[in-house]
Amino acid sequence: MMLAIPIAVLAAGCLMPPPVQEVSAPQNQPPRILKDSLSPFPAKGPYHLNTYCERYTYNAPVTDPDPDDRLYWRVFLDYATDSRPGDAVGGDTAPKGDTVQLSFSVSPTDARFGGRLLDPHLIELFVSDRPFYTDSRDPLGRAVPEDALTDSAIWTVLLEQGQEQSPCEPQ
Repeated sequence: MMLAIPIAVLAAGCLMPPPVQEVSAPQNQPPRILKDSLSPFPAKGPYHLNTYCERYTYNAPVTDPDPDDRLYWRVFLDYATDSRPGDAVGGDTAPKGDTVQLSFSVSPTDARFGGRLLDPHLIELFVSDRPFYTDSRDPLGRAVPEDALTDSAIWTVLLEQGQEQSPCEPQ
């Protein structure tokens, strides 16, 4: 007695899957500050900050294509001058989706500006995908491991003697 085997079964057994190309392990990618969405927009500066105002708020959307990366950030005021860069404000955040919204405030009377009115001052947001560590050598306050990937954004501001009726938004 002969068994009847459907032709479809025989044909299915002969099918070979297409060759699979080897995929290399994904490489670590840098965090990215979405510069077109910064608020206030740095390219419209320098912004005038009124010393009468208590603080100004800055917003920066940041993304990292590596879903497991934790983002670390610090804000430096006049980093290149003799300001105390170790006193930078900052924090860390685990990405929760495609974009993380960082927000920080700057006081126009902050001692790191040195009280110099009408001189250009720099506010820098520095983002890393590795934690900062303390090192007594340069770069003070912004040392990260060698494998860290970073991005930064800079706002130029001018401090002006405050007046009560002046708006407390970057102008």
